[in-house]
Amino acid sequence: MRHAHDMGHARSRQRGIAAIEFGLVMPILCLLIFGLIDYGYWFTIGLAATNAAREGARAATTIAGACPNGGATTEGTNAITSYITGTGLGGLTTSPTCSCTTVASGPQFQCSVTVSFQRLTGYSLVPMPAAGGGLGSDYTSVQATATMRGTN
Repeated sequence: MRHAHDMGHARSRQRGIAAIEFGLVMPILCLLIFGLIDYGYWFTIGLAATNAAREGARAATTIAGACPNGGATTEGTNAITSYITGTGLGGLTTSPTCSCTTVASGPQFQCSVTVSFQRLTGYSLVPMPAAGGGLGSDYTSVQATATMRGTN
C-alpha cells in the first residue's frame, strides 16, 4: 500500500518531467512557427513581385512603337513601382527595370523587379534565401521577370 507522502512525490516528479519535456520541445516549435511566418511572407512578396513584373510588361505593351521605346519602358517601370506600392506591404525596397528588344513579330518588352525586404520575425536561425543567392541574414529578396510582345 502506498502512502500519501509517496503519491505527492510522484506527482511533483511528473510535473518536473513535463517541464523538462516542454523546455526541449519549445525551441523546435518556435523554429517551426517562425519559419512558417517568414516563409509565408517570402511567398507573399514573391507573388507580389511576379504580378508587378507582369503588370509592368503589360503596361509597356500598351504604348506602340519600335525599339528603342523609352516611353514604353518608362511606363513599365512606373507600373511596377505603382503595383508594389499598392500592395500595402511595408519595408520593401524595389529595383524595377524594363527593356525592349526587337523580335520577328515586333518589339518585345521584358520587365523585371527585385524586391528586398526584412524578415518579419527577425529570427535568424530559420534559413531564408538571401539577396544575391545562398542563405542569409535578416534581409532577403525575391526576383521576378515577365516578357510580352508589343506592337509597332
